[in-house]
Amino acid sequence: MLFLLMPSKKKIAIIINTLVIAGAEKTVVSLINQLYPGMEIHLLMFDTSRIEFDIPASVKLYQIGKPSPAEASAVQVLKLPVYALQIKKYLKKHDILLVFSILSRPNFISGYLKLFGYKGKTIINERSNPSYYYTNKTIGGRLGRFLVKKLYRCADCIITNSVFSKKDLQQNFGLKNNIITIGNGINYKAMQQRLQTIELPFEKKPDEFIFCNVGRFHSYKNQQLLLHAFAKLKKDNSRLLIVGKDIPQQLTAIVTKLGITEKVILKDLQSDILPFYAAANAFVLCSNVEGFPNVIIEAMACDLPIIATDCKWGPREILAPETEYPANGLSEPEFAKNGILINCNDANMLAEAMEALMNNKEIHINYKAQLQTALTSFDEDAAMMAFKDIIYSTMD
Repeated sequence: MLFLLMPSKKKIAIIINTLVIAGAEKTVVSLINQLYPGMEIHLLMFDTSRIEFDIPASVKLYQIGKPSPAEASAVQVLKLPVYALQIKKYLKKHDILLVFSILSRPNFISGYLKLFGYKGKTIINERSNPSYYYTNKTIGGRLGRFLVKKLYRCADCIITNSVFSKKDLQQNFGLKNNIITIGNGINYKAMQQRLQTIELPFEKKPDEFIFCNVGRFHSYKNQQLLLHAFAKLKKDNSRLLIVGKDIPQQLTAIVTKLGITEKVILKDLQSDILPFYAAANAFVLCSNVEGFPNVIIEAMACDLPIIATDCKWGPREILAPETEYPANGLSEPEFAKNGILINCNDANMLAEAMEALMNNKEIHINYKAQLQTALTSFDEDAAMMAFKDIIYSTMD
């Protein structure tokens, strides 16, 4: 009796910290859905209990080390070689010849795997600004720079989500790997469809102009700058909506001190943020640094004109493509092709841009009209297909 042998599925190990609601994690979930069911997917995480997305039941989960309370970054880094040896055994046991990692610690582990003799291929996805995070001013920063230079060069391929991040790795870290840029993508057509029937999360007056900011509360996100700029606005019909995770007392204290309690809405970040975008008239990003801010593209998909700090990296690449950074040297708001750019940490310039967008209907209408054209560069299907092509070509 003859049996037809079905070819075995190709295998991939994806290493990420957790799967909480955030930009890099959304990319991983989209990638899993793109690769499934054609590949056998092993998801390796530092905490497998922190999964806030739906993933296919066939995905095999693996816990790296033991879930533990938050540790100092230096301790985490020192444990990475141990984790790499642990993962190397897992990869050998399951005959996995391709590793895809995303974010710093997983990327360092990929580098250690190669140093420790892993015979498979590795693809690392850099989604931050290494020069900012790994400054020469601190011991931890110098260690981080050393690890990027030493471990990233072991990768068979590096994917960045920003052209400027690619330049950073090449110019400031001396990497000569095959580095490919794939910008973040979203399913903006599905988002726009949902907006037609969505309910607003709070009551909104017909003549109200609401500025919105979405992002976790962290010093580099600089929401306090937005509060100080908003307090300078002269219109009484404006409100500010800030959506983030675990609202810090420091932020509420600033709201009280500035006397804008009645005009500021602070909301905890939720899995579905579309209702908050739907309630807004414009989006403001005030970060000091970014990798590639998905929130800008999400806001654009929700028909919101954008104001953003000209931080490294991402906002300029989205709002003023094919231009170079002026290194925080703007003398006034830059009314760029797809949105308005302002200097980091400049509350006066931010307030000026907000006033212009709120008071000048022509500016507001023109930016809204440009959104659909701009969004075609950030199609999720195209981005995921590019990831998929690199993964399969690296396997061959």
